[in-house]
Amino acid sequence: MKYYHGSKARLGAMPLGLRIVLALYLVTTILGFGLSGAKYWFRGDRDGALLRADGARAYYAERWDDQDALLAGDAAGPTRWLVDATHPHLFTVPIVLLVLGHLVQLSRGPQALKSGLAVLAFASFLACFGLPWLAPTWPGLAPAVPWAGATLVLSGIGMSAWVLVELVLGRPGRGSEA
Repeated sequence: MKYYHGSKARLGAMPLGLRIVLALYLVTTILGFGLSGAKYWFRGDRDGALLRADGARAYYAERWDDQDALLAGDAAGPTRWLVDATHPHLFTVPIVLLVLGHLVQLSRGPQALKSGLAVLAFASFLACFGLPWLAPTWPGLAPAVPWAGATLVLSGIGMSAWVLVELVLGRPGRGSEA
């Protein structure tokens, strides 16, 4: 990340109008990740069943035991459900993570932590939306789905909060501390 090291293009040096726009984006992104995290609570009927191995297995792997997961073609089938559930996220979540990852790279802090957080966010995204496709075939993977989602939510909130703090508390013109 030589481009950012010592660069004067820091979040704290941005004009007030751009800082306000970015702050509003980050607040709404935090709300979006929070709502995404809440889905595990509501899908688990508010008792945390989806976060337990048996509840997650029942939700992701045993839901359509009487149907062939690869050949089901009706609207209630698992393949159509998975396509409907994952296709919009495969377009939108990576864009949000790209923006957040870029903004984190413009923030102060250790480069290894900034890069690690971006890798964690993208890896948890892939796991969150890829594991449900594998769970009908390998039910033992089902309990990892909500944990991947929780990791995605926490890494997204973490990146958003990091940048928001940098926007609010950052000092103009400071170079990277890493």
